[in-house]
Amino acid sequence: MIENMLKMTCLLLGLACLGVNCRGNDQQEQSAPKLNKDSIHLQDSIRLAWSCTAPFEKVESVVYDRKRACVYVSNGKDYGIGQAGFISKVAIEGKEVDLKWIQNLNRPTGMAIYGDSLYVADVNALLIIDLNLAVVVERVEVSIKYGINDVSVGEDGTVFVTASAIHAVLKLVGDRLEIWAQDAEILQWANGVQALTNEVWVGGEHLVRLNLETGESLRMEMEPRVRDFEGISYVDARTILATTVENSALHRIQNQESRLLLQPEGYFGDLEYIPELNQLIVPEGNHQSMIYSVKCYEFQW
Repeated sequence: MIENMLKMTCLLLGLACLGVNCRGNDQQEQSAPKLNKDSIHLQDSIRLAWSCTAPFEKVESVVYDRKRACVYVSNGKDYGIGQAGFISKVAIEGKEVDLKWIQNLNRPTGMAIYGDSLYVADVNALLIIDLNLAVVVERVEVSIKYGINDVSVGEDGTVFVTASAIHAVLKLVGDRLEIWAQDAEILQWANGVQALTNEVWVGGEHLVRLNLETGESLRMEMEPRVRDFEGISYVDARTILATTVENSALHRIQNQESRLLLQPEGYFGDLEYIPELNQLIVPEGNHQSMIYSVKCYEFQW
């Protein structure tokens, strides 16, 4: 979703808990719901564990906080400078929502947690939020022309940020974001990012693996082809889960084979897979109905 906003922006640049409706396991039908205007198609291997609908605004990304047993959700209007953006805090199983846990932001998109810090891509700045204090403690600014989008932190604390508008991955070095990898073809519209032990995986127009030491890139092919990635989440050495921008859907990519798992009526945002629970948390929205939610799915693989 944000990628489409960024594409439009590049052309222009020249490049509280009201209304919360949360449902847990005890309120879900055991069989997969039928396809209708308010639901999505479920494969037999997936079950909706819980969902939470609140006055979210164009939900974009989620990140799971294991220490505090909650999920952070990025919200906002159009991609650009302003004060309408905010981050919501949702208790696990969606039972409680602090709608504007952090507010007066531009338009936050991707997020990542390392230690007690939440890293947030916010249009022209990487924000670092102290999770214990719930305040922004540091801003690392970049040109708005970069179109920063998603964030991932490696095991050693190295921070990577995608810059969709310049087809690049940035790296936090000291108090600066520097271009680490850039390629208008391979990293076209770089969006979702995941830092692993020896590689950084990037989803944009293509799905790409970047070697941490050499910077060498490997474009991953798959059948049927999946393109225009929104978010990616590592499952194991053979498997990732991914959402897409156009024809928004959730896919499983395993051993160069892709499988369509979920198809929303509206769109899916950036996702997070929780391996110890075998669950996936993903934001879902519909701009026509203006209904936005956070959903948790359990896999039965």
